[in-house]
Amino acid sequence: MVLSVLFALGCGGSELDIEKPAVVADSERPPLKIWLVDVPELEQELSVRWQAASDQPIKIQNLSMKELSTSTSVNPDVLIYAGSLMGDLVLKETIAKLPLEATSKKNARPKREVQDPSVSEKQNEDPADAWPVRWRNAATLGGQRYAVPLGSTGLSIIHFGLDPSPLAAIDAALGDSKDLDNTSTIEWDRFLKSAEAVLAVSLPERQKALSAKLTKCSDTEMGYLVDQFLWVASTTTARRKGLFDLVSMEARLGQPEFVMSARVLARLAILFPNMIATEPTKGWSSVLAESQSPAGFAIGRPSPMAGEDELGADNAKRVSVGPILWHPGNGLLASLGKKTRQTNASCQLLFWLAEPDQRASFRTICPAMELEESQQDRSRIGEDYRKFQQLNMRDIRVEGMELSLRLANADQYRAILAEHLISVIRDSQQTDRAMAECANRWNELTKKLGKETQRKSEEHSLGFRN
Repeated sequence: MVLSVLFALGCGGSELDIEKPAVVADSERPPLKIWLVDVPELEQELSVRWQAASDQPIKIQNLSMKELSTSTSVNPDVLIYAGSLMGDLVLKETIAKLPLEATSKKNARPKREVQDPSVSEKQNEDPADAWPVRWRNAATLGGQRYAVPLGSTGLSIIHFGLDPSPLAAIDAALGDSKDLDNTSTIEWDRFLKSAEAVLAVSLPERQKALSAKLTKCSDTEMGYLVDQFLWVASTTTARRKGLFDLVSMEARLGQPEFVMSARVLARLAILFPNMIATEPTKGWSSVLAESQSPAGFAIGRPSPMAGEDELGADNAKRVSVGPILWHPGNGLLASLGKKTRQTNASCQLLFWLAEPDQRASFRTICPAMELEESQQDRSRIGEDYRKFQQLNMRDIRVEGMELSLRLANADQYRAILAEHLISVIRDSQQTDRAMAECANRWNELTKKLGKETQRKSEEHSLGFRN
């Protein structure tokens, strides 16, 4: 289904037949420059599979997020990147809106006689309407589509040996924000006290492990910590109020709901140090693999690449998944370079990336890649994976983008927030002060970057149109 979206967006050419997904290009053309941002694992598979599908040469360059932000030569044809970078890439005019010359399948396809009126009617539909909400959110900024979504997965929780009733009470309260903060405060405290009682004997050892981990957190791990904090914040009214007051563009991190969320995260960190600032699929797997502890907990998501036998089938039977889910709103995206001179060829590559075959192949090496909903998922048989997917597909509960940190210069805001979260975890008695200082530093950064520029970028990241 997603394959036809690029036709609807105008990326097709008359030489391209939707019934024949294999791309044929002129081998004498200059290589398409493809930038892989923090996804080096895709390079070999992408190169091999594309060479089998097309004569169009490609040149792949791997960059880190930091290298991308400091690069002086910004002229890729195609970028594959984390959606949290979209605000930056749009502001710096690194990526382009997907071409909209053809707004329907009918106009995008080569002209051919259509005898069945129902076929013509379907061709005028926008195929992106069938994308999951989380994909549409991730691929859009300011009401404009800038990317083909390769995946945008939510975060949930996996746990065992703990009382699940407080989590269920929080989930039940999410639909009614009237008393949400009070309910969340009470139920989180009840859950954490129960966990502290279960793990009382090992708490000194866990505190020691946490201290060791905090001394060597990488920038990437700091990013995971921020997402875990925002996941906790999504259980409060912050999920509706957002990170900024859009009138004054003042940061809201010093507000009670964020302070409470930071305290919860600090207590979770002591209880479950292996989970904190850990890549989401690794944190999830560590809970499944745990056989010695009386309890386990992680904020994350299951890897589609791991088999049930790798993670301990016996333990998999006793874990609980959910019920709370939050979508960061970023995911893995593919976009056209703003300065590309090979628009048609670049669009063909995007078309190819979105095909089910490529999704299935890349997913075995990159957990950020998602299958289309219509594709049969054969990569995992674990009960935890099935339960998570039921939550992840529950579009009716997909929240807005208020906590999606993907405005321009998001990496600078993330770094400041991560620094103060580390401070809170080290000394939770200073939570109020640390979060107030964090809000002030965000305000200083916003002023430095330009309040109106940042306001517009934040509004666009939330889905407001130009």
